[in-house]
This record gives sequence, C-alpha cells and structure tokens, in this order.
Amino acid sequence: MSRFDYLDTGDKKAAKKAVKKAKKLEKALSDDKKADHRRRVRAEEQQLDQGKVEVVYVRRETIRAAWRELKAEGGESLSELVDDLLLAWLQERQAEHAAQLPENED
Repeated sequence: MSRFDYLDTGDKKAAKKAVKKAKKLEKALSDDKKADHRRRVRAEEQQLDQGKVEVVYVRRETIRAAWRELKAEGGESLSELVDDLLLAWLQERQAEHAAQLPENED
C-alpha cells in the first residue's frame, strides 16, 4: 500500500473521466471567451465604420479632473462635454478657414 492509497475512492477510471470532463469544460469556457472577444471587436469595428465611435487617448488625470469639476457643477455627462468642446473647436476652425479664403468676385 502506497502512502496515500487510503485516500483513493477506488474508481480510477471515474477519476480520469472527471479530469477529462473538467478539462473539456475549461476549454469550452476559453473558446466562449475568445468568441466573445471576436464579437466585441467586430462590433467596435462596425461602429467605427459607421462613424458612431472613435477611440481617443487622453491622460487619466485630465479625465478625472474634468469629471470632478463637472460633477461639482452638476453638469451633463463627460461624453457630452467632450462632444460639445470638439464641435465648438471644429466650428471655430471652419470659420477661420472660411475667413481665409479669398472671396470670388464675379
């Protein structure tokens, strides 16, 4: 009798089946995670193609400071604030470009 034989329930075949089943379940969960990731990436790509969402990188400290100020004032969401700021900037640039263009005199 080996040292830990008293712990063995006796059915080695069932133990091997249980281990195999556990590995199979683990692999299935891993495959589900991969499929979810692929779905998420595809959805993000579709949104980018449709012009709904764009990824931008901003320093975390800047976002947190803006969020604190916005929250203290009871303002709108940070996303709306960023959208408003970018739209205002674009309109300002368009106005500058329009002013720089020479007027056509016919």
